[in-house]
Amino acid sequence: GALKKAGLEREPVVVTDDGDDEREYLPALRVLLECLSQEASLTQLGRLVAQGTMTFSLANRFKLDYLYTQDHNIRKQKVRGPLVILGLARTGTTFLHGLLAQDTASFRCLRHWELMSPIPDKLPGGDDVKTRVAEAKYGLENFMKLAPNFAAFHPMGVDEPEECVVIFQQECAAVSLGVCLNCPGYYKWLLQQDLGFVLRRHRRVLQHYQAMDDRNTKGPPPEGSRRQFVLKTPQYVFMLPELLKEYPDAQIVWTHRAPSEVIVSYLALATKLAGIVTDDVDPSRIASTHLQVLNSGLAKALKDRENLEKKGFRDNFCDVHFTRLCQEPMAVVRQIYRHFDKKLSAEAEGKMETYLKNNKRYKHGKPLVDLKGTFGVTESDMKAAAGFAEYTKVYIQPQTTSNTEENPERAT
Repeated sequence: GALKKAGLEREPVVVTDDGDDEREYLPALRVLLECLSQEASLTQLGRLVAQGTMTFSLANRFKLDYLYTQDHNIRKQKVRGPLVILGLARTGTTFLHGLLAQDTASFRCLRHWELMSPIPDKLPGGDDVKTRVAEAKYGLENFMKLAPNFAAFHPMGVDEPEECVVIFQQECAAVSLGVCLNCPGYYKWLLQQDLGFVLRRHRRVLQHYQAMDDRNTKGPPPEGSRRQFVLKTPQYVFMLPELLKEYPDAQIVWTHRAPSEVIVSYLALATKLAGIVTDDVDPSRIASTHLQVLNSGLAKALKDRENLEKKGFRDNFCDVHFTRLCQEPMAVVRQIYRHFDKKLSAEAEGKMETYLKNNKRYKHGKPLVDLKGTFGVTESDMKAAAGFAEYTKVYIQPQTTSNTEENPERAT
């Protein structure tokens, strides 16, 4: 089905310089399919959503790989280290991504419509952009119908910056697939794998978009003036070694928030998404699964960062705290620019101020959930989680902060 949707008779295979077959997504696909069959308890609608999601993702993968094998201009692209925003879900990563993306002279984000429809029908792109945007808008509107009030958890827009999770789904290696398709077994398995293959193909996708930019501007920009990709997805927290192996010059902005605040919002989101594909929604079971995975994943991330800093990657990291991002977003922006020795222009600052005025916190409503009452999770459960406790000790307790709710203007 994916090949037919891609308009291809057979799967294109990218071969590395060492002669290796790049179809490393297959083991992850097999595990996902097994979990969909054995544990997801999908409704009829859920089966259609799962089928549509995977067919769509693989079709885009096949189209991108085919173009990569055919177009030397894509293969020759040199991609500089991106600026990567990461942190546990619900720590302000989406808000910060949108804010930094306003500096269009410095940063190149990946917008929802172009990630969902990566291949122009005509090269160079232009004549079909409206069609691609319309198709993406139609898909987004249908999703919002399935998940009313989803924007209160995670605002999305067809022309807004989108997460790299869309690329990871093409590798069948995205945490979002486990969350959205009610596959905890796949979720747990995935975070135990070396995900270097995901980042290797991720680079190829960035090469594609860079080549598209060159076509649209009738040539590459002057040496040293190409915009830096600004990327985001919480999954990067769990793949720090792979990220810095593929992009040793990546600039990483890590957003931090107290785990007790993160978890209640995250579990509400996970429960809402699971409810789209299954009627077997047990909040306490969902909480147990995600607490276990996030706790162990965060413990691993802390150890990974410690090891990476010992190897000389300390300056690759810039730590940002959710409370300050809520209260003083432009101060956080200046902190990031100073850390990575960037210049914030007056024009970019003006665009960011406009963005702040138009994107106040709870613009789309406030999710109301209770950690203990809804999910059966107590304060003792949180304190007993070693990964959360260590993370709190290292990144939360040292900060002199006030209650976020005292200034609840921004950041979701």
